[in-house]
Parts: sequence; C-alpha cells; structure tokens
Amino acid sequence: MQASGIERQDPRQDPRTTPNERAGEPPRVDGPGTRFGSVMQGYTEASNVNIVEEMVNLITAQRAYEINSKSIQSSDEMLQNIAQLKR
Repeated sequence: MQASGIERQDPRQDPRTTPNERAGEPPRVDGPGTRFGSVMQGYTEASNVNIVEEMVNLITAQRAYEINSKSIQSSDEMLQNIAQLKR
C-alpha cells in the first residue's frame, strides 16, 4: 500500500544518477589493471589494519579523555569551593 501524495521516483529520471557531460565516464570496476583490484577465487584477503596498534591508539585516546574529563571535574570543584568561600 502506498501513501497518498507520495510517488515512486524512477532512478533513471533522477538528475543525480543519470550520466551527463560534466560527470565524465564512469570508472571501470572489472578486470585486471583497474584501480579497484580484482577478485580471485580461492584466495583470502589480508587485513590492512594492525589490530594491536589500533588497540594501543584506542587505549591512549581513552586515557587522554579520562584525564581531560578529570581535570574539568577538578576545575569545577575548585570553582565551587571558591564560590563557597566568598559567601
């Protein structure tokens, strides 16, 4: 069932997806020698991410965030103490 007032848009009529002179030729994605590589049956693809290095980076970022958060919290507590002393 389709809601009233809503028409299905044909992607062939959409100017964002139709080829034109300004867009140029679409890139080839098949065959050897393309910039996208190729798929070979019976082979596995190795990861290009060093998981140990990424985990170390994650822990480092987490600790930096905790330190910054704690310093802001300490600053807020000091300002509250100063405000109480002025009263």
